[in-house]
Amino acid sequence: MKTFTLDLHHVVLYGLLAMVSFGALGVLHSWRVDVNAAKTKSAVDDKIIQEAEKAEQLRADQFQAQLKFLQSLRVTAKTPPADLLKRLQGLEPAMSVLPDQLVAPKPDAPKVNLSLSPAQQVYLDNRLVDCKECDSERTKLKGDVVDGKKKLAAAEDKAAEWKKAAQGGSLWTRFKRRARAFGEDAVVIELIRCAAGHC
Repeated sequence: MKTFTLDLHHVVLYGLLAMVSFGALGVLHSWRVDVNAAKTKSAVDDKIIQEAEKAEQLRADQFQAQLKFLQSLRVTAKTPPADLLKRLQGLEPAMSVLPDQLVAPKPDAPKVNLSLSPAQQVYLDNRLVDCKECDSERTKLKGDVVDGKKKLAAAEDKAAEWKKAAQGGSLWTRFKRRARAFGEDAVVIELIRCAAGHC
């Protein structure tokens, strides 16, 4: 029966095998940790981008509905004066205008009253519609800028996270780097052992 003896040579070989195995496992583990962290962060960033895009789309739909409503408030020269007054007050509630102030000038009307011709009333009403459209668009664009900044920040964060994960290199590159470091350590240890007279 053959007996197995464990001499110094075998201890060193098994020790080296254990170190290489642990080194390989460490490389694999660090690679998986980097990739999983990047995937998790990317998923969060993708969700932020999707939410910003949904908010932009909702805002665009609301803006189109508001625009359609405002376009319906436009008047023409054929619009009756009573409707002109209602639409004008609907567009600008703060404007307290009496019906006799918006009709064509009367010879006996007091000079302090506002007197507008029907053409001027149409122009004023349509101009107020234009102003309301501008206000709606400005509000929409401000929201779009905020969401655009959120999307940009999320995309930059996502790119930075993947760049950080890629800095370690691919799995093969990490193994080669670890093997080179292991080889350098082995040479240094062997030189020290030989210098001590144990060659």
